[in-house]
This record gives sequence, structure tokens and C-alpha cells, in this order.
Amino acid sequence: GIIYTISNENRHGMIAKIYSVVSPVIATKLYDKGSEVKESAPMEISQNAIDFFKPFINNGKLDAKIIIGDPSPHGQYNASGTDGAHVVDLMLFLGRFLNSFDYPNYKLDTEIDQSDLQNNLILIGNNRTNAVIDKINSSSPIHFDTNSITSKVTKNTYKDDRCGMVLKIDSPFNKNKKFLIIGGLRTRGTRAAIISLFKLIDNNFLNVKNLENVQYVVQGLDKDSDMIVDDVMILE
Repeated sequence: GIIYTISNENRHGMIAKIYSVVSPVIATKLYDKGSEVKESAPMEISQNAIDFFKPFINNGKLDAKIIIGDPSPHGQYNASGTDGAHVVDLMLFLGRFLNSFDYPNYKLDTEIDQSDLQNNLILIGNNRTNAVIDKINSSSPIHFDTNSITSKVTKNTYKDDRCGMVLKIDSPFNKNKKFLIIGGLRTRGTRAAIISLFKLIDNNFLNVKNLENVQYVVQGLDKDSDMIVDDVMILE
């Protein structure tokens, strides 16, 4: 391109100067401040975690519905589901395993019908807040009592409201499907149970050989003393 400029260089008149560019491309800097964007490597996921989430995740696709308690009072306990907020962290975590995404991926427990019970389900909450968990609670190897979590295996009872549990069991409604129960006595316990799933990336966290059926109880920890559960330990 050609750029024309006019300047008043003497008293007799205007002088026009013609400039031509030496490159077909011109660049200009608009801002002094900025940050370098670097490509980050994907987080490595252990085989332990991949096996744990079968069959809920198959070939990079979620093959399950996540069931949370209705936030309105409902069920025989007239309780409100308050664990829905923790599903955000869970879904962000499960997103590491997915390469496709369909909608919707969740239902409220009050929306469940018999056809839903024939599929893989991820159940969040406890027997008071989630009606589906309440349906199978009495037959589960680890179950919720009035104010505790009780293990039929060890006969231990856990009453701390930071206690949660994770159960991966055969569906009582379809022998070819699985249920994954993630819950706690209170929301702090549910948070602890979900954090324990994050730690599944570490092969040493859950030292079990058979990941077809899994059951464990955790207690939430507040490592940085801010009254928020940020870590867990396995109780059994």
C-alpha cells in the first residue's frame, strides 16, 4: 500500500511525501500487558479410577442418570434434598472421563419411574433426602439409620455428621445394571464421599482388588481449619 502525508515544511507551500511499505503485513501492539497461554497436559487418570466407574462410564460416555433429592420437602421423612450443590463438583470430575455429552444427565428423586430403575444410577444423598436410596436402604450392606451410618459387615456405627459412604452395588431391580450411592449423614458427609472419589485418581487410596462391587465409609477432614471439609480418611 501507499501512505500519503502532507506537511508544511516551508513558507512557500505544502509539501506532499509519499511512503511505501516494505512488507505486505503490518502489525501493531494494542496492549502492553498480557499473559502467555500455555497448553497443559491432560490429568492422568489411573486404571483404578477407570475400572471403578465402569459401567457408569463406557467408551467416554456417561451411561447412567444422576439422581438427587428434590429440594422441596417430600418422602416419608418430609425432608428436603440439600446435596444438589455437590453434584457440580462431581460432574466436573466425571467430565475428565468423558469425550461426549448428552442432556439431561440427572433427575430428581420425585421424577423417577420404573423404567429409570432398570438402568445404571448414581444416587446422591441419604435415605431421608433421596427416595430411591430409601427404597434400597434396608438391604444395603452399609445403610443409613436414624442418626448414623451402620455397616452390616463390621457392625460398626458412625454418627459424626462428616461421615459419608460410597457403595457400588448390583441394582436390586436389574441384575445387569449397577447403582453407585454417594451420600452422608449430612451435607458435610456427602461432600466427604465425593472428595473420596476425587482421590480415586491415586491408586493407593482405595486398596481393593475387586472393583465390581465396592463399599467404604469415610470421614471428612478440615485440613485448613476453615470449617469446610477438604480431605477424607477411610474408616472402613
